[in-house]
Amino acid sequence: MQETTPLKSGVALLWGAGFDVYDDVGAQVENKDWIITALFRLIDRRYANRYSTIFTSNIKRENLKTDPRIHDRIYRMTIPVIMPEVNVRKQMADEETKSFLKSLQERGKQSEELQVFR
Repeated sequence: MQETTPLKSGVALLWGAGFDVYDDVGAQVENKDWIITALFRLIDRRYANRYSTIFTSNIKRENLKTDPRIHDRIYRMTIPVIMPEVNVRKQMADEETKSFLKSLQERGKQSEELQVFR
């Protein structure tokens, strides 16, 4: 009897998923053979079975630096949707900073009003 490990269970879920999202394609830091092989097998299966797949990347599909087999399949199975280049994390940080500074100003005004009352 073969033992099922969390890794095998996770791979099995990916293997049979009818819909999948691959985020930051082309951003892999390491190009280890086992990573490339696993990614190729997953993408090849999705390609062969015409499973719905979303790939996100900051890199145009023409410029992906990955295994040529992976690149070809991604190219064949995608329709580019260009999104506006908005740094959402920076935008959220700016809003949080602005809100924090506003709360400090309001506390300062309340403190001044309390001193006037004394």
